[in-house]
Amino acid sequence: MRAGERLNVLLVSIDSLRRDALGCYGARLPYAPGVSPTPHLDDLAASGVRLTDAYAPSPWTLPSHVSLLTGMSPLVHGVETDLQTMSGGSPTLAEVLRGAGYRTAGVFSGPYLEEIWGFGRGFERYTAAYGPSVASSSALLDRLSENIIEADRAGDAAMAEELRWLRRAGAARIGQLSSADVSAERVTARALEELARFGAGPAPWFLFVHYFDVHYDYIPPPPWDRAFDPHYDGHLTGEGFVSNPEIAVPDASVPDGYVRRVSDRDLEHLRALYMGEAAWVDQHVGRLVARLDAMGLAGRTLVIVTSDHGDEFFEHGGIGHRRNLAEAVIRVPMLLRLPGVLPANHAEPGLVSLTDVTPTILEIVGVPSPAPMSGQSILPLGAIDEGARRPLLSRLVRIYDGVMHADDGTVPIRTATVQEAFRYGTIKIVRRRRWTLLPPTLPEGARERAQKYSNRQFRQEELAWVDLARAADVPSAYSTDFREPAAHRALGVVRRRYRRLQAVRSVVMHDEPIGAVLRSKLAGLGYLTESAAPTSPLQGFLLPVPGARSAGPP
Repeated sequence: MRAGERLNVLLVSIDSLRRDALGCYGARLPYAPGVSPTPHLDDLAASGVRLTDAYAPSPWTLPSHVSLLTGMSPLVHGVETDLQTMSGGSPTLAEVLRGAGYRTAGVFSGPYLEEIWGFGRGFERYTAAYGPSVASSSALLDRLSENIIEADRAGDAAMAEELRWLRRAGAARIGQLSSADVSAERVTARALEELARFGAGPAPWFLFVHYFDVHYDYIPPPPWDRAFDPHYDGHLTGEGFVSNPEIAVPDASVPDGYVRRVSDRDLEHLRALYMGEAAWVDQHVGRLVARLDAMGLAGRTLVIVTSDHGDEFFEHGGIGHRRNLAEAVIRVPMLLRLPGVLPANHAEPGLVSLTDVTPTILEIVGVPSPAPMSGQSILPLGAIDEGARRPLLSRLVRIYDGVMHADDGTVPIRTATVQEAFRYGTIKIVRRRRWTLLPPTLPEGARERAQKYSNRQFRQEELAWVDLARAADVPSAYSTDFREPAAHRALGVVRRRYRRLQAVRSVVMHDEPIGAVLRSKLAGLGYLTESAAPTSPLQGFLLPVPGARSAGPP
């Protein structure tokens, strides 16, 4: 790199890519032994840095990508369901770099990367690489978003919230269509067009590329559909992965639960198809990096490849993602390459998060952040000491539809569930709270009784821990007894970190209603009462610090 030149940035996100799907992370293929499904990503790791303990802050696309592109934890940025969009207090990486003189472009292929969630901010061009059926359906989300803006401007809060629920349903539908779409070829073609536009000139650039094809359904094109299980003679395919009753059926007794139906052999074939998807996308990442290198830009371009979450294959009783915070879905790959600056073939231990990607990029390219971030740079390498760093937080918010019996019959209600997982050293702490979101149509008397019931639900916290150095991440290994010194110490550190994140949220979410700001500040100071269950998703899903009553002060 010549004196005075500024670094470019290529950030690649591969949706649903498990850490152990990469050869450089020890991928195993029972029916193709000795073969890596990801030779190009393995080459990238060999020429750069492989983070061995990287985690996603959420097990699904939307909140994880907001964290990736803002450096904020989901607890801070507040985009945890399909109803929220990014706050103006969360500047995106594209906005920061464009403000520093960078040219910017983004290419995406999944519905939860749409501009309506705020991802287009800061990009000169932000382009979807959908197939025709998905592209036509995504226009509906744009129209709904325009109507939401109009309702907000008119002060019609009830209409705006109802439209947000409709947009949520529309996004889910587009997600189903995207699952059957094969888009990597289009993503790569548009990303290569952007590289050509940027050229090899002196102006620095930032290119964000999102691949969706590893996400279920698992329908890799030839030869990847048979590459890793060539002699399979069964009939099961990866189409309709989470809805195929031959694979699993819903468990009526457990929200988001499944009853397994698939045999061990057929499940191995489904995993081979998943690995085929990883191999298919690996080829495309290889094409991008090869073009970059052919342009003579390897020495002046920071390349980062990561994932937003993984997928589960019944390791924890289910399939897919967005249902729990198991290691299979929140542990992700993370690779960095910058010849001459970052070492080659270096494995870096220590806990890091997707929230650390933006501050790491900004430090490497020498651009200051204009806002506080909950993530932090991973530099200098070799200094990630798990005891000295902050614990990592992953969160999952789910909303379930149901009914409530009132004086004049039944009324529709929704139940909110918040799961959190904290990693500190080898200790993993998990907690869960759930409560009822009350419909505004409840009569006053019934509403008062229902609110008391919801508050009682909210106070019931499930809190447990496991030492992953000594036990597997399975429910039977967890303990609710925090008297063991390592667990007791970890809980104390987690609680202090949680208060700091709440304080950062109160700054970032400065444009929330004053009640929500006050609530967040009180929480950050430790004064938030446990009885105050949020009544609407738009208030956020703020909880007291973990173990506020059940474990006592550390």
